[in-house]
Amino acid sequence: MKIRFASTSYILAILAVAGSMSGCQLEPASTTPISPPMVPQVKSALTIETDPACVEELNLDATGSALVFNNPQLLRDAFPLSRTLRQLVATSGSAGTAEAMLSSALNTYLSPAETNLVSGLTIPVDRRPAEAALDARTLLTRMFPVAIFNRIDLRSTDNQDCGEYRIIYARPRQRGPRGGSRMLYIFEARYPNPSPELGDNGCLPIAEFFGELGGGELSDNERVTRLRDFFYDGVTVDGVALEPVLHFDHFQGDLGQVRTNNFIMEGSAGPPKWQLRELRTSVVNGVPSFVADTAKGVPMAELFGGNFSGQDRATFRDMRTRFQTEFVASQIAQLLKPEIENAVLPEDIITGITTTIGAEFFEFQSDSDGNLDDPLASSQRPGSNGLLGRIEAAIPLVLSSADSGITGEMVLNRMGAMTCGGCHRYSAGRPIAPGVTWPNDLNFVHVDEAGNLSEALTEVFLPTRKVLLEGLLCPPLNGDGPDAEPEPAPQPEPAPQPEPAPQPEPAPQPEPAPQPEPVPQPESPSSGGESTPLPPADIPGNNDGDGTNDDTGSAQDEDEQSPERRRRRRPRR
Repeated sequence: MKIRFASTSYILAILAVAGSMSGCQLEPASTTPISPPMVPQVKSALTIETDPACVEELNLDATGSALVFNNPQLLRDAFPLSRTLRQLVATSGSAGTAEAMLSSALNTYLSPAETNLVSGLTIPVDRRPAEAALDARTLLTRMFPVAIFNRIDLRSTDNQDCGEYRIIYARPRQRGPRGGSRMLYIFEARYPNPSPELGDNGCLPIAEFFGELGGGELSDNERVTRLRDFFYDGVTVDGVALEPVLHFDHFQGDLGQVRTNNFIMEGSAGPPKWQLRELRTSVVNGVPSFVADTAKGVPMAELFGGNFSGQDRATFRDMRTRFQTEFVASQIAQLLKPEIENAVLPEDIITGITTTIGAEFFEFQSDSDGNLDDPLASSQRPGSNGLLGRIEAAIPLVLSSADSGITGEMVLNRMGAMTCGGCHRYSAGRPIAPGVTWPNDLNFVHVDEAGNLSEALTEVFLPTRKVLLEGLLCPPLNGDGPDAEPEPAPQPEPAPQPEPAPQPEPAPQPEPAPQPEPVPQPESPSSGGESTPLPPADIPGNNDGDGTNDDTGSAQDEDEQSPERRRRRRPRR
């Protein structure tokens, strides 16, 4: 990946633009610190190089099983929600039940506020009594799996994990207005890198597992069996033991979480909103539970502008000033990274957008409905401090161009698309660059109860993930890819040495006395008068004709067993 470093003049110019910006009694549920801290993701299809012959042989389908398996009928018996939750309880180190753990998730909907543990700010959240009133025991039997996703593209830059592996569960749709009540739980497990010392190559066995899953030789039933084994029992790939995906600890950090996306009509207090939240696992009072977590990557909408309804308004005002300053100084460049990296195609622009917003600014809920959580709408409310105008002024500085066609509204539309609510609904169809709009969802979801996929997935995100997976499985063979050995650093030429001083010629020595001639020996019949050559098998490095090399075979075996030398292999087809 090519990393651009901003010049001092650019930073000073951005800071100059930014510098012109002039209780409840319930205990919040999220009282367990998050670990490890956030690590930004920088995977980009723009920088991927591959071996074309390998890619052709691999023959991956962007909507195929290497990236998504979305047949609810086949998944239903293999991935019951009750078994998934029992596995989390069993790996928690504490006693509990699947029903109690699901009940703890539903209880988070009763809290009127949560505390961001990084900033210490207590943030109001919506109480959702309709969701809280659902019966956990009934949901255990009624919710069913609709899809499994491979998100190896989310592996972090520090190589400590190999991304996320997800199961999406849905409650059967209930009839009613706006399509009726709906609820989806997405179990997004962060998977530790089995060999972090190998960097990206440590994730190769997982990539090979999914590469083979996408092969044409397997039936769908065989694919489901392999997925079930990987998620619940663990598998071994090329001698590397891969632990089960589903583990209590895999839902505790920055990448691992359970995401909820719901719209429950029955029993709601007023018109309900489509809303997304995040949960993580925690042992609470000795019981394995779910607790509310911040929606990662989703800053509070009021930071862009609008009234904060929490109690600590002075702390929030200071935070908003700091956020807006940092947004102009650093996040505009992240949101415009596709243009900085010379992206042209719409899919490269859409998938190249990113943010690195600090966790102290994160919210606990993200609305897909309306515009309350929309950064563009918020930037036109009191407290925005002219943020939109400052973004407009910064764009030419970031892009070193005054005629890019990118507007402040487009930048904030990109920011909205990075949030849960924007990606799932309100950003659809909005302009993010000249002639480029954000792709469509599937009515507030990206995979529905029947396993159907959204346009955003099929046309943009899954094809990009396919390229990223190919980059891991099929690195270029010309030595320029991520697998290439680094070239040795050039050695400095040795300093010239002074010529030695001339030495005096030695004195002439007397000639030696003549020696008597040796007595002739009889000729050996076996010598033939010539030396006997070594047999071919004894010549170092010689191939003895059966395709093996006796001199180098053991060294090759050692290289393959050494984790530092293990190279990327093509998946078995």
